[in-house]
Amino acid sequence: MTIKPKNKPIKTLRDGSLKAVIWQNEREGKIYRTVDLYRTYKNEKEDQLKDISNYSGTELLRIARLANKAYDFLIHQREIDKQA
Repeated sequence: MTIKPKNKPIKTLRDGSLKAVIWQNEREGKIYRTVDLYRTYKNEKEDQLKDISNYSGTELLRIARLANKAYDFLIHQREIDKQA
């Protein structure tokens, strides 16, 4: 079971059913950012959208590209932090 931060994500990047969710938390005066990678699917029995973290072989390149975009976003945020 994944424990989610109580705050909202600072950024969500998407590629179809795949997404990278970027979180920001602060602890002891330091900012921490993390990334969760998911595939969204519809659970037909419950008629609800669900997120899972396993991917088919054809989705791996797309999830890698999302991870790369998330990394670029984090680097940009670090630069903003340095300027502040």
